Amino acid sequence: MVRKVVFAFPLVLSILLCYVESRGTPFVDTQNGRILGRTIEVTPWQIPDSETIVVEAYTKIPYAESPVGELRYKHPVKKVWTGEVDATKPNVACPQVPLIGFIVEMEETEDCLYLDVFVPSPRPNPAPVMVWIHGGGFFAGAGSVPEQLPIPLSFYGEVIVVTFNYRLGMLGFLNTGDGEIPANLGMFDQREALKWVQENIAAFGGDPGRVTIFGESAGGASVNFHLLSPLSAGLFRGAILQSGNALLNMGNTDLVEKTFEFGKGAGCDFNNSKDLAECLRGRSLEDLKDGYIIINVHPGHIEFAPVVDGHFLNDTPLKLMQQGHVNVDNVLHGDLLNEGSCFTIFTGFASTEDIPPPVLTLDDFKNHLANFFMIDDPLILDTIVFVLSDSAHITGNKTDYFKELADAFDSIISCPINPFSNLLSTAGKTAYRYTMTHAPSHSALGPLKWAGATHVEDIPYVFGSPLLREREDGPKGMSGFFDGAEEAALSRQIMRYWSNFAKTGNPNLSSQDPKVVNNPLDLEEWQPFTNEQPYYKELDYGFPTREGVMKAKECHFWTTIFPKMMAQSFELSMLKTMLADQVAAHSTGTCDGDSCPEQ
Repeated sequence: MVRKVVFAFPLVLSILLCYVESRGTPFVDTQNGRILGRTIEVTPWQIPDSETIVVEAYTKIPYAESPVGELRYKHPVKKVWTGEVDATKPNVACPQVPLIGFIVEMEETEDCLYLDVFVPSPRPNPAPVMVWIHGGGFFAGAGSVPEQLPIPLSFYGEVIVVTFNYRLGMLGFLNTGDGEIPANLGMFDQREALKWVQENIAAFGGDPGRVTIFGESAGGASVNFHLLSPLSAGLFRGAILQSGNALLNMGNTDLVEKTFEFGKGAGCDFNNSKDLAECLRGRSLEDLKDGYIIINVHPGHIEFAPVVDGHFLNDTPLKLMQQGHVNVDNVLHGDLLNEGSCFTIFTGFASTEDIPPPVLTLDDFKNHLANFFMIDDPLILDTIVFVLSDSAHITGNKTDYFKELADAFDSIISCPINPFSNLLSTAGKTAYRYTMTHAPSHSALGPLKWAGATHVEDIPYVFGSPLLREREDGPKGMSGFFDGAEEAALSRQIMRYWSNFAKTGNPNLSSQDPKVVNNPLDLEEWQPFTNEQPYYKELDYGFPTREGVMKAKECHFWTTIFPKMMAQSFELSMLKTMLADQVAAHSTGTCDGDSCPEQ
C-alpha cells in the first residue's frame, strides 16, 4: 500500500529548493551492477562570491529486500540485483503514525528499505563517509526529507553523506520474546545499511575505513546502540550523537506484553506468538496503525524501541558502558539549551502559532506532568513542582508554569548527556561535547521566539540546508532559518567541525598531514571532555569553550531521586492493592489462614 505521510515543520510547507540538474548522468559500478544518479547544482545565498555547490545524488537505492508478505517481521535480507538501478527518484518513508507538527508530504510505503548517497563533485578519492540515522522516537521520520538534504554538508565538508530508512514502531520494534517476531528489527535494518556502505561505498569514491555514523534524537540513541552492539563492531570508525543517547529512559520494559496488546488492537487477539505473528503478517497497514493508536496513550512514552535481546544488545546500555564496551575511540556528542520547548508542542499543549507562549496554571502543569511521565502520586508531583519552580511558587505569587513544563521536558534529552560523558571518559575514549545555545532567527517550529535553541533545530546547521536558497526574495522554506550571512557562516563552521571529525576523529583537524592547512575558517579549538576537565563547546557565535556541568541540580533529581521515588511509589501502590484484596476476601469469607489480614 502506498500513501502520503507528512514530514516537516510548518515553515517548510511551500518550499521549492533551487536545484539545477546538470546535463549528463553520473554513474557508479558496484558489485551488483551500475547505479545511475543525477548531478545537482545549487548557488548558495548569503555567501558572497561562493562557488556553486555541485554534488552527485544517488537516491532510493535498495539495500535490503522489501520487508512485505512473509518478510514482514523478519530480519532484513540483503538485496541482490543485476543490471542497472535508476537512482534518480525521490526516496520514500516507512509506515508510521504521524508526529505532531509534520506537514510536508512524502510517499509512505512498506517497501521502504532504501538509502541515498550524496557525493561531492569533483569526487574526493578516497573520501570520508558520514552515515545519517534519522530521529523520530523510533516511530516516525525518514532518512531524506526533501526540504533538508545534506547537500551543502557533502560539498563544503568534502564528505560522502549516506542517509537511509529503517522500519519503525509497529513494524520495526515489536517483540514476542521467543523469536517469532524478533526484537530490534529496525536496528538490524540499520546494521544492514551499514554493511551495504562497507561493501559498496568505495565505488562512489568513499573510504570504508573512515565511516562516521551520526544521528539526532532517536537517531543519536541508535548511534549509541551501535557503539555497544558486538554485531556493529567494525562497521564504522567514529560516532556523533545529537540530542540523544541510549541512556534515555525508553519506557518500554514490558515490550512483550505490549506486543500482544498491540496485536489485539490490530485484530489479532492470540495468546501464542506464532499465531500472532502469522495474523499480523496478513493485516493491512491501517489495521496495524489502529492497533498502535489504541495502546499509544502516553505522549512521553515510546511504546516500541530497542531492547536487550541477547543478540544485537547483550545487556543494558548503562552496564555495557560501565564495562567499557564502546566500539570506537572517538565520539562527538551534545544537546541544545532548550530541548524541552519542542516537546510542549509535540504533546499538543503549545502551538506553533503561540506568540507569546500560552499561560500554564499550576493544576494544568501537574496534569501535564502526570500524563507525560505517568505519575499518579500527588507527592511526587508536588516534589517536581518544588524542584523546578522559583521562590514565587513558595510565596504563592506564581501564576504561569510554562517555563517549568519545558524545563521538565529538558530532562528527557539533556540529563542523560552527563553520565554518558562521564562513562566515555572513564572508558578512556576521546569525547568532544557541545551544547547549542544559538536560537535560529526563524524557528523551524513556526513563528515563535520563546522556543529558544530547542530540539531538532541543530539539524539545518549541520546539514547546511538553509544555504540552498538562491536569492533572498526566493521561497523561504527551510532557508527561513538563516537571517543573514552571519548565520550562514555559523552553519559553515558547524559543518566544518562535523566533517573534520569524520576525516580525522578530531573536530579541529581536517587532515593528519602537517602540510595541510587544517583551519581555513579560523575555528576555535575544541577541547575534549574529561571527568577532570569537563570542557564543552558552546555552539553559538564565537564558539566559546565552557567548563562544568549544566543543569546539575535538576539532572541529579531526574536521574537519581525521581526514579527512586517512582519505584517506591509503585511498591507502595502494589502493597495497598494486595491489602485491599485481602480485606475484600476476608469480608466475604473467601480468605484462608495467613492470607486473612489481622483484626
